[in-house]
Amino acid sequence: ELIWSELRKIYRDHTKQEFVHADSNGDPGIRELDSQVSMLQRKTTTLKACGRQGEGAARADLERTTNDNNELIHEADVLRAERRVLERQLRDLEMQITIQQRRAAAAEVKEGSASPQHS
Repeated sequence: ELIWSELRKIYRDHTKQEFVHADSNGDPGIRELDSQVSMLQRKTTTLKACGRQGEGAARADLERTTNDNNELIHEADVLRAERRVLERQLRDLEMQITIQQRRAAAAEVKEGSASPQHS
């Protein structure tokens, strides 16, 4: 209330009455001033609420992104481990193929030296 009385005093001291239109109660512009102050207070409250909501949304987005990144990192680790296992299995199978090829070649050589050749 002290602020309002001070505002009214400033208004009365510095307003040129010939430029002020009186409202229906004959009170020059005070209601308009009250209206403008109320509107500014509502806007301030709305902006503060929007700011809090924006902060909350940004925080939630950051948490969601962090969780997504953690899941992707975990999935990449699992895939790397699976790749190592599959690479090892591939090397084992390649080794078995090489061994079988060498055995087959050795068997052919053995069969070729055991049977007489015709010229």
